[in-house]
Amino acid sequence: MRILRVVAFGAAVALHAGASLAGDASTPEKEQKAGAQKTFDAGSKLYDAHQFEEALAAFRASYQIVPSPNSHLMVARALRELGRDVEAYAEYDAVAKEAAKRGEKYQSAGHAAAEEREEVRAKIALVTVTLAAGAPADAVVKVGDRTLAAAELGTPIPVAPGPVEVTANAGDGSTAKQESTLAAGGASTVTLTLVAPAKPAEAPAPAPAPVVVSTSNTSLRTWAYVAGGVGVVGLATFGIFGAMSDSKYDSLDSSCPNHVCPPGKSGDVDAGKRDQTIANVGLVLGVVGVGAGVTLFLVSQPGKTESAAQASVRVGLRPGSLVVDGRF
Repeated sequence: MRILRVVAFGAAVALHAGASLAGDASTPEKEQKAGAQKTFDAGSKLYDAHQFEEALAAFRASYQIVPSPNSHLMVARALRELGRDVEAYAEYDAVAKEAAKRGEKYQSAGHAAAEEREEVRAKIALVTVTLAAGAPADAVVKVGDRTLAAAELGTPIPVAPGPVEVTANAGDGSTAKQESTLAAGGASTVTLTLVAPAKPAEAPAPAPAPVVVSTSNTSLRTWAYVAGGVGVVGLATFGIFGAMSDSKYDSLDSSCPNHVCPPGKSGDVDAGKRDQTIANVGLVLGVVGVGAGVTLFLVSQPGKTESAAQASVRVGLRPGSLVVDGRF
């Protein structure tokens, strides 16, 4: 409640100064200074009473009305008394720089800020962050949870003693990270080199799918029927044309004494030879087809798959004979 009263008091003074500015253009600066001074005096009483939170609010309100190195110095002191050393160091440093720009009037405030800053320095650590050459322009640098402005790169940043994490991230996905542990009063310089994320390895081209030849019993049995059918047709051809060839042979044998046929029988001789050739071909197809059909049928039986590689049928022609053998 005390903080609220002090802030409300500062706001009322600021409004009063604004009203004076509207009513009398010749005295706005005096009215603002008067309001800032009253708020500053209220903060000083709270500070002397060790009510540092309330005093901090009053000094900040005074500085908002009229920015003065004096009220700024008291902000730093209140933070120091509250044990907020990292913030206090940053404010002391800002006061010293501000006072130097404002001339001799605030010289004493600048000296006091510099001396007290060194006292707080022993309680905090400093880290200076730089980016390696070629870093992306949009890189965002953080010291812990604090995001650094571009102007803060290369300048000492106050941090609490202990583990410190410094990171950088850019829009292209490149990152950098460094961790260190700093002691009170210590300092460190961190140079970050942003590294682009590794590209995922290209997946190897899928191997061609193997050609699978079905060796199921059902497929083998189907082929057994096909081969058997071809064999039956071949044997039927052999029977038909064999009979025709035999018939012509018997006819020619009776018409050609001493196996010498008259010229008019040359057509029958050629037809007999043709029928004999077709009969022989039909016999070969019949034997091979029936043999293959029987082999595949036996292999297709349950538990016979392994014998497929061992089963074979061989057909051969010899002078005046047909040879068929097999292995099962």
